[in-house]
Amino acid sequence: MTGTSRGKIKRWIWRILVALCMLVLAVSLIRMGWELYQQKQSADVYAALSDDVLLPAGLDVEAPAVDVPTPFTVNWDALAGTETVAWFLMDDISYPILQHDDDSYYLNHLPNGNRGSGGSLFLAAANDGTFADRNSVIYGHNMRNGTMFGKLRRYVSSAYADHTFALYFPDGTKHTYQFFSVATVLADSRAYTFSFGSDASFLDWQQWMLDQSEVDCRQTPDTDGTFVTLSTCKAHGSNERRVICGKEVAVEQVQEPAGWLAE
Repeated sequence: MTGTSRGKIKRWIWRILVALCMLVLAVSLIRMGWELYQQKQSADVYAALSDDVLLPAGLDVEAPAVDVPTPFTVNWDALAGTETVAWFLMDDISYPILQHDDDSYYLNHLPNGNRGSGGSLFLAAANDGTFADRNSVIYGHNMRNGTMFGKLRRYVSSAYADHTFALYFPDGTKHTYQFFSVATVLADSRAYTFSFGSDASFLDWQQWMLDQSEVDCRQTPDTDGTFVTLSTCKAHGSNERRVICGKEVAVEQVQEPAGWLAE
């Protein structure tokens, strides 16, 4: 093979490598753009939903809400016909909680049924939709932009040992939960147990949750306790989950029940 032929082959190989690199870059940019578009779409849906649903306490349903009013009531009529079972609030994390008979559905669907990469916060399909179980599990994506449960990582600190979150239910009640355990567990761990055959097994589960906790929440097992566990992936592709388990400490009637509740 002559030097000229070898030079032509090298140039063609170089051109092919450059073309492949450009193709990979183009695909990456398209995927990034699509992800940003879906994030923007999800943000718009949730912003509009908050404006329609969250109302400063004491105001008429026609009064628009700005950001997250505190205290607020939920305009449950605006959620009629959806699969919303509660509204979640912890600091600036404020979302409806959905429930479907397939846990994979709300991994990539918004409350309005449209597809979205961030999905929705959702109650495990196996749980009672009224949160009557001793432990109810709420799932949400660990989004890089901080939406959904992307901010749960900031609560792995002793500064949040006594922190709380709240759930608003269609019956007009607000349920407050104090941190019980903040832990990293495996996806198939005992953290996701929701039904217990005896008080002894329930107490044993609570002690296990306390033993796993990375934050000393200064709690003790209690047979009368009712718990809600928040769960998100610790990292993309990982089998580890970050969970925050809260124990119910207060129930308040903050508004009238949803008009459709008795239908």
